[in-house]
Amino acid sequence: MRDNIAFIRDIKQISKQESIFKKHKDEYKIIFEILGKIIGGKYKATDAGILFQPKGSKKAYNIEIASSSVRSLLMLNYYIFHIANKNDILMIDEPELNLHPKNQILVARLLVLLVNEGIKVFITTHSDYIVRELSNCIMLNNLSNEQIQKIKKQGYSKEYGLESKKVKAYLAENIKGKNTLRAVEIRQDLGIFMETFDEPIDLQNENQGLIFEEVMRGKRSGDDK
Repeated sequence: MRDNIAFIRDIKQISKQESIFKKHKDEYKIIFEILGKIIGGKYKATDAGILFQPKGSKKAYNIEIASSSVRSLLMLNYYIFHIANKNDILMIDEPELNLHPKNQILVARLLVLLVNEGIKVFITTHSDYIVRELSNCIMLNNLSNEQIQKIKKQGYSKEYGLESKKVKAYLAENIKGKNTLRAVEIRQDLGIFMETFDEPIDLQNENQGLIFEEVMRGKRSGDDK
């Protein structure tokens, strides 16, 4: 909390700095493009406070009346623009908070880009979207440039390929009243084996199928009367 307060207090001064990415913006264009898609506008630190200008709008608004997602992405935006350096350690608690699933996927891709540029990223997450997309990027690293071209419409390029050796994942469990961390299997060809998400998703899909069957059965019974 103290770090957050200090960040907000010093943000105008921070905005005068340039990160390794901003110093070489053309080289890291892909990072700023995906960040822009996620945020959907730009921030500005002023004497009157922090303002946010949505993309396509001529007006900027106080961040206090902006969406929760815009507020939650503020620090990540300023880190990438003004603070980031090679070999940094970046820690994010639940990067999925307040984000639409589409943007959760983009955040996962953004984190991959940062890792590939030498940033050591630590996250805690409950997001199946983020874990699955990190897994996709690991598997993507197996593909040739020609194969990646076939899925270009899905937003992939070779820059999103991630080596499995750069990733470690752990599952928090409570065993006999004791909190433990269990290492999760990660393979270059198959990605991350995070079964904690698979079971409830499979169950929900099964429930949806059962409910749909009953709905259709009820409609058929009504048509027969």
